[in-house]
This record gives sequence, C-alpha cells and structure tokens, in this order.
Amino acid sequence: MKPVSLSAVAGVLLTTAAIAADGAGPAFAPEQARAANALIDRALKDDVAWTFVEGLTTEIGPRLAGS
Repeated sequence: MKPVSLSAVAGVLLTTAAIAADGAGPAFAPEQARAANALIDRALKDDVAWTFVEGLTTEIGPRLAGS
C-alpha cells in the first residue's frame, strides 16, 4: 500500500472544516481560504486517498462484529 500524502490528508481535513464551519463560526481570512483552496485542488489531482480507501475495503475488509 502506498503512503498517504500530507497534501491529501490536509485537503480532506480542510474541506471537512470548511463544510462544518459554513455559517456556524468565524469566516476564514482570505489568505487562509487561498491556502485551503490550493491544498484542496492539489489533493483532488492525486488519487492517493481513493487508493487508500480502496485498499482498506478490498484488502483488509470489514471489521469483525462487536469489535
């Protein structure tokens, strides 16, 4: 399995934070929004996250019941 790139993880985290904060908290500063969008764009061009999830579901499989 390939290692997960930091940009992919950061993009997912920033996207999740942006969705959760939509209207519920303070807005991002313009430079923070630009940085977040750059990370999101970079993560969307890379298929590492998809490959990681695919490996978890096809190679490892589901967790045992009750675990």
